[in-house]
Amino acid sequence: VLHVELHRPSKRNAINLRCWREMVECFQDISRDPSCRAVVISGAGNCFTSESLFMGIPGEDAARRAWNLRQKILEFQESFSVLEKCPKPVIAAVH
Repeated sequence: VLHVELHRPSKRNAINLRCWREMVECFQDISRDPSCRAVVISGAGNCFTSESLFMGIPGEDAARRAWNLRQKILEFQESFSVLEKCPKPVIAAVH
């Protein structure tokens, strides 16, 4: 069993750009690792995670902000999809 820990406790494990990208790489590697039979993902410190990347989306009006938000979501969707695609059971230890 592999333990993946989000480790930014001083930032409440806020998922930053680097984390989004590393999550994809990490779970792609885990998917190919024959010694891994299951994965537990948790957050260090007092909370599992928080997220602030989508705050302050730029745009002159609501339509442009919505378009920019949609683009950002599509860009980061793979970080969640990689968990779903992982052939090993993934357990989130949320607190």
